This record gives sequence, structure tokens and C-alpha cells, in this order.
Amino acid sequence: MVGKKQRTNWSGRGIEDQEAVGKEQRTNWRGSSIEDQETVGKEQRIGIEDQERVGKEHRTNWRGNGIEDQQRVEKKQRTKSWGASRIEDEKIVGTKQRTNWGGSRIKDQHMVGKKQRTNRGGSRTEDQEHPDSLFKRLVTEQSQMQLEATGFACHSDVHTNVCVSSRPVRIDTHTMKVYAPFSQAMTNQENCTISPYPRREDKTAMEYVSSVQILPGDIVPPPACRYTHNVPVVVFSSGGFTGNIFHEFNEVIIPLFLTTRHFQSRLHFVVTDFRPPFVAKFSKVLSRLSSYEVINPAANESVHCFPGAVIGLHYHDNIAVKTTDYIPEGYSMLDFTQFLRDSFNLKKRDLSQTEKPVLVLISRPKTRMFLNEDQMVTMMKTLGFNVVIAKPDTMVDVDNFAEVMNSCNVLVGAHGAGLTNEIFMPQGAVMVQVVGLNLEWASTAYYGGPATEMGLKYMEYKIEPEESSLMSLYGKNHPVITDPASIEAKGYRVGRTVYLEEQNFNISVVRYACSLSSEEPKAIRIDQQELGQEDCKQGTYCLSFYIDYLLIKSSSIVLDVEPVVGSDAAELRVLAEGERSCRFQGGNQNDQWEATGFGCHSDIHTDVCVSNRPVRIDTLTMKVYAPFSQGMPKANHIIHPYPKKEENWVNRSVSSVYILQGNISPPPPCRYTHNVPAIVFSSGGYSGNVFHDFSELIIPLFLTSRHFQSRLHFIVTDFKPIFFDKYRNIFSHLSSYEVINPAANVGVHCFPGLVVGLHYHDHLAINTTVIPIGYSMLDFKQFLRESYNLKIQDLSPTEKPVLILISRPKSRMFLNEDQMVTMMKELDFRVVIAKPDMMANIGKFAKIVNSCSVLVAAHGAGLTNIIFLPQRAVMVQVVGLDLEWASTHYYGKPATEMGLNYLEYKIEAEESSLISHYGRDNPIITDPASIVTSRGMLAGRAIYLGEQNFNINVTRFRNTLVKALELIGHLAG
Repeated sequence: MVGKKQRTNWSGRGIEDQEAVGKEQRTNWRGSSIEDQETVGKEQRIGIEDQERVGKEHRTNWRGNGIEDQQRVEKKQRTKSWGASRIEDEKIVGTKQRTNWGGSRIKDQHMVGKKQRTNRGGSRTEDQEHPDSLFKRLVTEQSQMQLEATGFACHSDVHTNVCVSSRPVRIDTHTMKVYAPFSQAMTNQENCTISPYPRREDKTAMEYVSSVQILPGDIVPPPACRYTHNVPVVVFSSGGFTGNIFHEFNEVIIPLFLTTRHFQSRLHFVVTDFRPPFVAKFSKVLSRLSSYEVINPAANESVHCFPGAVIGLHYHDNIAVKTTDYIPEGYSMLDFTQFLRDSFNLKKRDLSQTEKPVLVLISRPKTRMFLNEDQMVTMMKTLGFNVVIAKPDTMVDVDNFAEVMNSCNVLVGAHGAGLTNEIFMPQGAVMVQVVGLNLEWASTAYYGGPATEMGLKYMEYKIEPEESSLMSLYGKNHPVITDPASIEAKGYRVGRTVYLEEQNFNISVVRYACSLSSEEPKAIRIDQQELGQEDCKQGTYCLSFYIDYLLIKSSSIVLDVEPVVGSDAAELRVLAEGERSCRFQGGNQNDQWEATGFGCHSDIHTDVCVSNRPVRIDTLTMKVYAPFSQGMPKANHIIHPYPKKEENWVNRSVSSVYILQGNISPPPPCRYTHNVPAIVFSSGGYSGNVFHDFSELIIPLFLTSRHFQSRLHFIVTDFKPIFFDKYRNIFSHLSSYEVINPAANVGVHCFPGLVVGLHYHDHLAINTTVIPIGYSMLDFKQFLRESYNLKIQDLSPTEKPVLILISRPKSRMFLNEDQMVTMMKELDFRVVIAKPDMMANIGKFAKIVNSCSVLVAAHGAGLTNIIFLPQRAVMVQVVGLDLEWASTHYYGKPATEMGLNYLEYKIEAEESSLISHYGRDNPIITDPASIVTSRGMLAGRAIYLGEQNFNINVTRFRNTLVKALELIGHLAG
């Protein structure tokens, strides 16, 4: 909606949207300005063709750009232990003079002749390390003997598992099975499974890491090589907690440096759980550590052969490289920071004197915010600093922000991931960490200790209780303030929620000025009139100077937004009313709704609060100032606006919205005035998985907003640009306005009405008798057809019915998928194999699904696409061991509510990979209930969802598909 757009207000009257007071530039749904065509968050898809073909071939590099493969490097012959084959080194560096991984000469302009490197003392040395010694560095001295004898050894500690092969291996990137070497000296070793992400002690992180199965021993016959490489490979995962810069450096970048730096770029990376944004973000680091394109297994499904392999990454400590007592030895954090300077071409190694020192202030938009940031900046400027405010959008481009950090003298930030950027600072610079209540240990362990190891000066500013928002939230005498240990005793999750997620800071600027001035004595002269305090002399303790940010910015109440009245209020009322569903402040519900204009609905899954009178939202703090009437008691509400509140993990990943209900005088003044209501919800939680996208966001949003007929705004916390890019068709059909990203639209927004939270009925479900009543899944499917312009509502007979087979690349895979497809074609189906890359573009894939008669898949998120099937089509769900309940409730029952025919194919034990892994008589096969009872839900999930694959009995499965043909009125071929 660029430019002037004539539209209707939410009551139906023609208006021009005056959202920004004066001529305010509005931001689009990505959060960027509408006039600016910046494509923030547009994910760069990577489709790598065969990366290792012999000869000259057209392919895409890991950024996604087409390049010509100039691979032919002297046609060199080598002999493998599994047979002799001619290979060509598939280098992608033009014609470059380089050494191969064993040290022999080939063309590579990176390392012409003898490669020089810097040892720990700083002197230059020639690195002629023998190939075997490269692998020995990665295991203990005891394991080195095993490595010499067998060519295979593993290292294990509390954080990580790393397995090393100094002999040829074969990797099937479809199944991520590694066929390791065998020798007569090698005892029969059991197969091992590694999750190649160095945080194995953290169950939550490992849920997002795919396993790699290593089969050491005499496998006859081994799978045939399709791609033969002549340098080793390191296999690791970009899953886990990547997306957070602390975890990216802590668990991937630094461990990758430790594990691979001594290979001098002569190795490949195979990256499981491949995340294109991560690979693009750290392209300079990855290209510095490897001269080859990153291999994405999902885009290169075949058998790759390497002369050696490392599975997993070594890890030392939080943002740390230990010089001794850890494997591998010989590196320090100074080596790593020098490596970063080389990778990002950063000019400053040591701090240099400047006339006006630069201070970077990390500005957090959610938790641990500086509520009086403006006052802090004013104080910093009076001290003589050139202040750079670093907001999340500033830090997204790590290349550019690394240069900013490398030019600064002082970094200031509250405890949090943004402080990871200290790794780019020149030595001798100062890092000042604002330490909140009960965050002392974490602050030192995660950022303070590492800072000193990097050659930085580290300072802490420990806040007083009066500077924490927790005091106003809980009260001065609450144990949260007086006895944090008692809160921690309730469990890690409770402590995390309180001290990391609920806590913000109102900094005493004069006391803080003393902290800054003690390290920069030449820059200290405080303007006393501006700060309103007595002199703050170096080394003295200053009186606290507390600033109430909201009061400073406030003015008297002016109701400049027209309230919702009369029949129009019914659209908001429908979201709050229902038998015993509303929590009003006493008295008759209807009377209270009319009197106060405010009500809430609460159930096991969600909280939804509704106002049909004007509200103000401060998007910096996500505080909502709700309506007030005489005789109405004050009340505050904290809502996580994502409909899965029964799951603690979800609440931790969803930002809170604070509703302040009562006579707040003066309230903050409106900066942006809107004339249609708003709905506030979060795109955090489990979004990114198509099942959760629809079950917990899209369907609830349809339920909550459809009856507004697009005349409303969406304010989305935990804003994920990729999510909105993916579902733009849906959002544009539910709202005529650009989505508001609070982090990119900081200020006080005023609306004539508001809904905080989303209604939720059940898994992929709409209950016609639950609030809001009147909708069904058939209504939702019709809405999807309109949103994606899908032509087929009801299934019609076709000469050759189309069957879509959802092909899973990880767990719950069809191991004999080729046999299944052959059988399906024999039944006269036209088979479409849907892999993840096909399903990534939901608009295109919706049209494919809408044209098919039968959809077949193992239990999993891909089945969510049944929402695009025409009515009377057939959904066939392959149900694994111990997945009966989940299969029925998540997909089976919803399918029937959508007007589909539903068939189940329950596998026999012999069709599950678990039987070969655990044995026929293991309780995992014979008594699944005992596994969940004795080991817990996460253990059961890991086994039956994470480890289980299927080898389908195609003869038995054929009968199920014959039944499907009968249901669609087609005779089997």
C-alpha cells in the first residue's frame, strides 16, 4: 500500500489511514520502510547441484550463484581401499595453485608453495604437517594408538562427541550414514550415532540436531561412490540454537575453528540441518576455513567418498579457546580473534587513541531493555563519546557490524547475546556489561571471562534493585528481589523466566557515568545542569538518579482515538463472551463489558484479552494501557500471545505483553494514531515448522480476525521476516494493512480497540461451538482457496489420478522409497515426490496439492499440507511404532473434519528400523509404553520420532492404496 490508498476504516467508512502523525513514513510487513525496497529477511535459497562431478559442469555455489566448475586439476589417479578409481579434484577456485590435504602440490593461489602460519608466539613457521598428524590432534593420546592401528577413533566429553577416520570413508548423504574403515586389527565395534553439535548435555538444543550414524567395520558390499573427493571432510550441524549470535559463535564457529584450522582450508564441510541464512551470514568464516563449497546433504543426496573424515566438533567452554588440557591444543582466543580479523578484513588489532572515543550501545528490543536509553545516550555524549546505537537490524549483517565493532573503544550492553560482538573489538578496548539481578554468574561465565581472554578490559555495572523493573512488578520485599536463590530453587525455567525474560533496566545515569568515567578519565566532564546531580568524582559512589521514562514522555490524557461503540463493538465482543469464559471485574458479565470495555478469556491453551475502547501500546516495552472506568479496580495482566501456554518451552520463547488496566495518569502520548483496531500476537514459539505454523498461528489468527473483514492491524512480537514472507498471501487476506513489527516501529501506538492473543481450538482444528463460534474447517479451507487462488474445491474423476508422496530426508524416512514409487505407478498413479525444497514455496506447493487425489506420508509435519487437498481426496498416513495416538489426533481426525477420506497404514515391527537397531525382544519393540513411563516423554520422542525409519512392505501397503483408489472412484491398474 505505497502512496495514498483510499480504504475503509474498520467500521466501513471511507478514510485515508493516518497512522503516522503528520507525514510519517510507514514500515511494511518486513519492518523496512515502504519507500525503501529493502528485502529484509528474504531468505536466500541455496540449491547446490552436484558439487563434485568430474570434468566441467554448470553448478551453483553455496551462495546460490551459478558458476562454471573448472575442476580439472591435472587428472590425478589415486587408489582407495574400496577399489581403485580415477578421480579429479573438484576445486572451485578457478585455476589456483594449491596443496592437497596430504601436502602434495596442486594449483592454489591461497597457499602458493609452502604455507606459512603464525604459531602461538607470533613467529612465522612453515607448516608441513603429515596427514595422519592432522587427525591425531583431534583425539587423546590413548586414542591416537587406536587411530594408528584401525584408522578410526572417537573422543567424548560432557559437551561433544567427535569421531575421526584417517582412512577412506563413504557418506550416504540421503541417510547420513558413514561407512568407516575396517582393518584386521580392529575389533568388532558397535555402530555409533552422533549428533554433531557441541551441546549434547542440552536436550532442547539436541532436538534440533539430526543424527549421523557411523558404521565402523567390514560392510560388504559398501555403497558405490558417486562423488569422489581427494580432501577430508568435517561433518557438523547448523541446527541447535543457531539464529542466536552467541550460540552461533559458541557452538559452531569457534568449535569449527578449533577442529579444522590446522587443515589449512584443505577439507570439505558437510552441514546437516542446513540453514541457508546461517551459511550466508558466516560466508567469510566458512570460506576461510575451507576452499570448497559447503555441501548441503538435502541438496546432494548421494554417496560421497573422502580420504578421511571428522564427525562432530570440539568444544572447550563458553566463547573460549583453551591453550592446554583440551583437545586440540595449541590455540588461544587471541588466535581466534586474529582469524576473525583476517576473515573480515578488519584493520585494527590494538586500540588506538582517538580524539573522540566511539562507544557502541547494544539496544535490546525485548527483555533486558534499557527503559531510559535516551537518558543514557545523553549522558554518554556529555562524557565525550561518539555514541553508536546498535539495534537488531544493525547487527544482522555480521560483515558490516564487525567493522563497526572493530572501530570502537567501548562496548556497552546488558547481559545477552549482543555482547558476543566483543570478539570483533581491538585489543585493549573496554567491554561494559550491565548485570541484572541474579545474573552475576552467567554474566561472568558467558561474556566477562571470555573478554579478558580476548585481551579486552572488562567492567561490570551491577544494578541496584531499584534499577530493575522486577521491583515494580513484584514489590521491594518479594523473594524475587530479596532472595533470588529461593526462586532458582524452584527450577531453572522459573529463574530464567523471571531474571532473563521479565527483567528490564531503568539505569541510574549518574551512578553509571561514574562507571564509564573510571576507564576514560580524559573524557569525563558531566554537565551538571543536564543531569541535575552534584559532581560525580572519579572513584566516588554517586547517588542514584532514577528516571521514569514513561512519565518524562507523558502528557495529560487526550482521547484522540474514537472509541468502538454500538453494533461495531460486536466484532470485539464475540472474542470475549461465552459461558463462564470471561474474567471481568465482578458483577454481571454483560454489564461489566459495557461498563469497562475490557474482558479476558482464558483456557488451558491460551489467554485472550479484548478492549472495545481506546488503548495505547508502547512497542518499546510492549506495555498496553487499557481502558478505565469509575469504580473499576486496577489490574495488571501478563500475556504470552501464542496459543500454547501449557508448554513451558513455548512461553520462554514468546515475549510477554503487559496489560496495565486502571487509571494511569498521565499515560504516554500517542505518536501514531490508527483508526482501526489491532490484534497482538507472537510469531515465536514453534513457528518455522509448517504444522505449528498452521495449528498455532494461521488457524488461530483466522479464528480471531476473520470477522473483522480485513479492517484491523496486526502487531507481531518476536517478529520473524521469513515467516511473514512465507505466508504473505494469508496475511494480506486477513488485514488490509502492513504488519507492524514492534522492534522497527518503536513508539506509542493508539488504537480504537484491541485484541491481545489468539483463540485456539485444537490441533489443526476448528470447533463450531467454541469461541468464536460459527466457523468450521471447511470455512478455513475455503479461505485458503481464496488466498492462494486454488481452483479445485471437490475431487473430480481423472484418467490418471495424481498421488503426492511426502519424502522425508531425516527421521521417519521411507528407506525403500524407490520400490514404493514403482508399486504406485503400477497401480496407475501419476506420482509426485515432494521433497523439502519443493514444499518451501507454499504458494506453488498449495497448487500442486490442490490438484492431487491422494497424499501419502509418514506421520510428520508434511501431512499439514492436507489443508490444500480438494474435498473427498484421500490422505494415507503411515503410522510408525508407538505413534498411533499422535497420528490420529494431529492429522487423522483433522482430515475427516476437512471433508477428506482418511486411511492409516500401521506398520509391522519388521518394517521399522528400530527392530534392527534394538532387536526384536527389546521393550522398545514389545512394550513402547514402558519406555515413555520409565524414561520420560523426551526419551520416547527421541526414539519413536527421531530414530525411527521405515522399510515398507510394498505388497501389504499396496492393499491400502487399492482402497484409496476405490474411495476416489478409480479402479486399480
